[in-house]
Amino acid sequence: MEMLYRTKRLSKEIRKDISDIIQKEVKDPRVKGTIITDVELSNDLRIAKVYISVFEQERWTEVMNGLNKSKGFIRKHLGRRIHAKSVPELRFQRDNSVSYGMHMDEVINRVLGNENKRDNQQ
Repeated sequence: MEMLYRTKRLSKEIRKDISDIIQKEVKDPRVKGTIITDVELSNDLRIAKVYISVFEQERWTEVMNGLNKSKGFIRKHLGRRIHAKSVPELRFQRDNSVSYGMHMDEVINRVLGNENKRDNQQ
């Protein structure tokens, strides 16, 4: 139970710190506007899957290239901030939940707009 709590706490800390490092310390303009949505740590705490999202989906490849190029820099700065024996290897992954949520908003608004038109016509 203690290990699960530690993993969750460390995941939150890593998510906050990586987000801060990207926004304030990484100079690569390709990674600006990146949103860190979640971090999942492996059971041995050696690998961190960092889920990211960007509002401009057409920039996806550019953002991933920038993050992968900055991975060592981010990991080094993360090591200065977190309280752990070792710094996990960072693996950036696309999180589609934000874009999916925006898509669902559009669908709902379209459906509601059609219902309002139909109600006004009756």
